[in-house]
Amino acid sequence: MKMFFKYRLKALAKEKPLVFWSLLFPLILVTFFNFTLTSINESSIFKPFPVAVVGSESGQLAGIMKQVEINGEKLFKLKFVDENEAKILLENGGAEAIVTIEEAGGGAETVTLGVNTDGSNQLLLKELLDNYSQKTAMITAAIKNDPNIVSSGILDKLDLTGDNIKHMPVSEKSNNTILISFYSAIAMTCLYGAFISAHSIETLQANQSAAGERLSVSPYGKLKMLAVDFAGSCLLILLCVLLTMAYMKYALGVEFSNQFGGIALVSVCGSLVSTAFGYFISLLLKRKTNAKISIIVSITMLWSALAGMMAPPLKYLVEKHVPYINWINPVALLTDSYTSIYYYGNLDKAYSNLAILLVLFVLLMGFSVMKLRRQQYESL
Repeated sequence: MKMFFKYRLKALAKEKPLVFWSLLFPLILVTFFNFTLTSINESSIFKPFPVAVVGSESGQLAGIMKQVEINGEKLFKLKFVDENEAKILLENGGAEAIVTIEEAGGGAETVTLGVNTDGSNQLLLKELLDNYSQKTAMITAAIKNDPNIVSSGILDKLDLTGDNIKHMPVSEKSNNTILISFYSAIAMTCLYGAFISAHSIETLQANQSAAGERLSVSPYGKLKMLAVDFAGSCLLILLCVLLTMAYMKYALGVEFSNQFGGIALVSVCGSLVSTAFGYFISLLLKRKTNAKISIIVSITMLWSALAGMMAPPLKYLVEKHVPYINWINPVALLTDSYTSIYYYGNLDKAYSNLAILLVLFVLLMGFSVMKLRRQQYESL
């Protein structure tokens, strides 16, 4: 079986079309991404943004907004103006949002947020204001229910301007949405490995190739040959993925997490699904090899588009309106796994994605095994 394994590896590695689609095409694609998206990435790095504030500069919320920092720099460039001037600033681009603060009596404040567009800066500001409003509402309700709570000193333990508001856990890489395109390209590379397994499984079928005719009369059973073929295909796919990642990291300077074990685990899961996907398409469709390749390309490119490879905002639109589509989209699952490792430095957010990937692998591989075992030939 060792000789058969070596033979399978050599045979697959000599197939030039497979090498192109599984390795060279992804390398060309990420190089193109690097040329076209680098300038966008540089402009997407977080910068403090201007906010027009209508209200007292000495108020509690104004004091909090002055203290909010990211990486040691102030988050907001506050401009305290009247309502008319605030509207002019918002229309002319001098401010990205308007925060209106009004006294509600008893030292409380009501807050209104006005924006022209919904961007990441506006969402960040909304999160802070919602956090502030929730805490002040909680304190107001507590005082209303029990006025003596003020003198008890319990409220003193509530940190209205705590670190979760003043020092929000956001870094420059949190706005680096361009990485979604690169990570989805890696996920696409995993799925493009299906070309290797689709071609490889054809050589095990007597009705598909001359090699299959010879193997069908060999002393080895179908399951043993399938296991060796699966190991060889999966290994080559994983090698293509790792080479693509190495090229992106060391030649293009794409950022990756230092958790190499987690990245490798995600890549292995991607290689397993890719191998099973290639088997599935090849065994399901009784068509010529070129037709099968076209189908794999079409499906993979659709998955990649929905995962945000061409346009990262499309991924968020899909998750907002039809999230169940990306629950069974292996490219999206792999992209999310790579992204979560990059942001959080661990696999905690990726375990559910990996579990779904393994379920997809079992389903696709189970179908392939049953289909292959049931194949019988009247003559060779």
